[in-house]
Amino acid sequence: TQLSLNETARKKEIADDKAKRLELENQRRSAKGEKPLAKLDDADDDPDAPPPAGKSKDKDKEPDALLIEAGHVLLDAMPIYQKTSVAERYR
Repeated sequence: TQLSLNETARKKEIADDKAKRLELENQRRSAKGEKPLAKLDDADDDPDAPPPAGKSKDKDKEPDALLIEAGHVLLDAMPIYQKTSVAERYR
């Protein structure tokens, strides 16, 4: 990656990044049937944001796709990596 030291170029890069993140967030929201945001500051349910003090995140809202896929990969790989017993090695 490249980081510009020119202030105006850097501000433009930051604005472009925010616009791209807003577009991606609105695509995600529209796919879930939620209304799109006008700006990123309106997002009150940022999944990467830490929960407020004394409150925990509701993890039951949606399944963790990465965790589910990792489980599928593990199940597919288990037969490959299962060790054979000592008796089976010397048949």
